[in-house]
Amino acid sequence: MKKVRMYKRKDRKGFWVSWRENGKRICKQLNTKAEQKHFANLIYQRINSDVYTAIDKPWRDLRDEYLQSYDVRGLSPASKYEAAKFLVHFAEISAPASSRAIIQQMVDSFVLKRKEQIKSPYTLNSSISRLLAFLGWMKKRGYHPGGIDLSKVPVPDLIREAIPDDDIRRLITACKTDAWRVRILISLFTGLRKDDIDDLLLDAVDLKRKTLSVVQKKTRKAAIKPIPNAALPLLRKYIKALPAGQICLFADRGIRVAWDNLRIAAGLFVVDPSTKVIPTGRRKKKDRKKWKITRQDLRRTYATAIEKTGPMFNATDALQHSSRDVTGKHYLDRAAIDRWQVNQLPIKKWIT
Repeated sequence: MKKVRMYKRKDRKGFWVSWRENGKRICKQLNTKAEQKHFANLIYQRINSDVYTAIDKPWRDLRDEYLQSYDVRGLSPASKYEAAKFLVHFAEISAPASSRAIIQQMVDSFVLKRKEQIKSPYTLNSSISRLLAFLGWMKKRGYHPGGIDLSKVPVPDLIREAIPDDDIRRLITACKTDAWRVRILISLFTGLRKDDIDDLLLDAVDLKRKTLSVVQKKTRKAAIKPIPNAALPLLRKYIKALPAGQICLFADRGIRVAWDNLRIAAGLFVVDPSTKVIPTGRRKKKDRKKWKITRQDLRRTYATAIEKTGPMFNATDALQHSSRDVTGKHYLDRAAIDRWQVNQLPIKKWIT
């Protein structure tokens, strides 16, 4: 591998790049450090072209292999579906013949046309993220030389609000069954997604160790969540009352309808008279309800509450380690810290 040197000179201004080509030393002056780094990368790839020459792969083979990588990596079908949907948009707009045909001009054109198609900058950033992931995968496999400049568009900060304690208490009080009380509490002290909670198995709950084990559907990652002491009595009571032979933690049906009825009973909605809808199985139109609480809000409330507890102490500074990774991997009892944090949640305030 031939080397490229970046340096500054005492007697001359600017930022310098030097390299050897055909036995001669060549130097070039750049105005800024960013220009110096960019130019050095270009020269490095050119003089080492025997290494950086990418394999030109046809689009159809490229697409199929990329989607197959989702199965190889054990990612969820939903993630693979979103990637496939992105590739359809990219093929319709850009129509690349092969991997080498994907150049800077094509990428810029794709982003501009997607910007015209979709109004939300957040959705546009989602497409850009998938394009970045695709370009990174191609470069890693040797199908693309890289060097494409692409970044997300600026967007305003999203304002997310946690559920107030009073609304949580009203929601839990309105529950007609312990199944929904336990379901809501598990959301609040684990932060799991609703599908993961609804499909929990009874074996996932270990009351002796005070833990809840789950493999998350979206990420396929295993997680062991501590159960706070304040939630144990209700959980024990609910599990004890379950019929013998039941495998799932929750066996109730009609979850969406039950969730809507629960929010209505708790008064956690606002009527929007400007929009009318026809409920299923009825003829008369009714006012659309704007829900004050969603099940995703329960996950946000968990994240906010855990963040508020904060760490017990800054172990990295106390042990004078160079990074938090060293402390986390070799010194911290993560289970003990997680249990301490989850026991700080105001469970008693929510259920009494």
